Amino acid sequence: MATLSEEQFEALQLLLKAPSKDAVWQISKDSFRTGAAKQQSVVDKTAEILSVSSNEAVQLLTAFHALSHHVVYYNLTSPEEILSLFPESFHSNLRSLITKILLENSAAWRNEAVSNQISLPKLVDLEWRVDMKTASDSLSRLAVPTCLLQMKLQDSSCNTGGHSEPSVTMELSKETLDTMIDGLGRIREQLTTMYCTAGAGMETLLADELQQKLHAVQVDHFPGRVFFSSNAKLHNIIQLKSAERLFLLLQRADPISLPNNPAQAAAVIKQRVMGDPETWKQTFSTWTGLQKELNSQKKRKREEEESVIVDDVLTKPFSSNTHVEMRDCEIGKESQHRSPSFRVSCRCSGVIARSYSSQVNVYINDDHCVVGFPLLKNPLACRSYMKHNGLRSTVAWAMSSLCPKQDGVVLDPMCGVGAVLLEAAQEYSNAVFLGMDTDESQLQKAAENVKASGMEGRVQLLKSSAMAIPLGNGTVDALLCDVPFGRKFCCGSDMSSALPLLLREMERVLRVGGHLVLLLSLQLSAQMRKVICTQKQEQTSESLGKNIELSNASNTLKECSETFKPILISSLQIQRTHKVSLGSTDAFIHTYIKIQTPTCNDQSA
Repeated sequence: MATLSEEQFEALQLLLKAPSKDAVWQISKDSFRTGAAKQQSVVDKTAEILSVSSNEAVQLLTAFHALSHHVVYYNLTSPEEILSLFPESFHSNLRSLITKILLENSAAWRNEAVSNQISLPKLVDLEWRVDMKTASDSLSRLAVPTCLLQMKLQDSSCNTGGHSEPSVTMELSKETLDTMIDGLGRIREQLTTMYCTAGAGMETLLADELQQKLHAVQVDHFPGRVFFSSNAKLHNIIQLKSAERLFLLLQRADPISLPNNPAQAAAVIKQRVMGDPETWKQTFSTWTGLQKELNSQKKRKREEEESVIVDDVLTKPFSSNTHVEMRDCEIGKESQHRSPSFRVSCRCSGVIARSYSSQVNVYINDDHCVVGFPLLKNPLACRSYMKHNGLRSTVAWAMSSLCPKQDGVVLDPMCGVGAVLLEAAQEYSNAVFLGMDTDESQLQKAAENVKASGMEGRVQLLKSSAMAIPLGNGTVDALLCDVPFGRKFCCGSDMSSALPLLLREMERVLRVGGHLVLLLSLQLSAQMRKVICTQKQEQTSESLGKNIELSNASNTLKECSETFKPILISSLQIQRTHKVSLGSTDAFIHTYIKIQTPTCNDQSA
């Protein structure tokens, strides 16, 4: 369910014509119900209250209906989540009032929506038998076993004052049963719950990705784990960008209360982990089916690659090298038919078997007990297109996901090995990417990553300093940057003192309306509050600097006043900050939008 369009938000501002808050409340309640905009009485009432035309009243009712259903559908329960739906230009007081109305009524509206859903008959009892005599009166079918299936249904939609329980009897052949069993197995696979592990701070971003890309339902998370159900194909599920590992959920139990005796505690843990044997059997069967699907995908991909190699060999003139290549192919095929070898070590240290056929992951702490089957041996975070690793791929993707999609020029002035650019290139299909760095070795690795990802035509690399970006004013649509923390990488100067100058240069090349996304250490994140200011603060600082310059007759004092004059930037407006974990340290992702200011006008002129 998409959020509102710009025209719908404009229609919502017709509520400013309401004579009172009570009138806004009444219109909001009327608009939630489906078809309110089509009921002439509601339209006339709304038009009369607001003194607008009937057409404008319909637009308003439709817009609020869409907004309220968006809040209910996505279960938005905090003011921040609802406020983030509105554009910056929306009237602030009206935005707060609508948010308050939605928060106070969303629970009742959700219950109303559930109660109005169509209730389908439910299966309450099932009986079956195989009968060779009464299955059919035809003598030709007596020798064929036939299944008689009797289902008792509960139909709550009947207007009889109670629940009716009709019975349905079906005659099923073996072929029909096989088809049904196969279909039910596929349904069970789609109804199963999976979960992903995620780095600290990535849980909400992963939940959003699941809902947007896979239309997942029953999305729930706690620190480090995100649970979901989806009928998406496994091929699409393993394309998740913000997840670390993917599991098929076996069981998610309540917290364990352990006795003091170690032996008894071990028995309690074993009993909780083992659970119901039938659940293990069903889940393992589902896992086996998913593994077959994965293996078939790998087999198709391998066959396609082999066909390309064979075509390439056949088109080449035969030579000694060609015979060597064909012999290598034969050796490779022989190795595929060899018996698998393995080694098992029972010690806690040393060699650990890695070529296992199946694995069970158990996660237990004071609050949670989760058991699952890993679906892949390699983490989802391992990107096949990254030959040289830099910033963790999930965090790099998070930076690009927090920046609204762009179709223009995307710049990373400190690209390193190009991790952020390549993750963004996977999301922005119509954008052009430019990476800059002063380190030639980093640029060389970035070039190899770009080639491995097949992005040579869309990602361009340039040796340049972020302090002097060789681009004109307002020529960049989006700017993404992992600002060095000063630990593993640095920019040749103290980043705390260089940050204001760096930020000023980034702001210069960014167009008005463009987005700036920065990954900052905790110290640099705190310093950003001193650099980003309001227009009033910037004007006060400029006037103060001019007064100091006029009062100092000495050139030395004048130079000192310019040196210590703080750099303040008012054209960057904060949109969001998001805390993420980088393993040994934490960081913040800051998202800004460039707004029109007098300073911007001077730069463009």
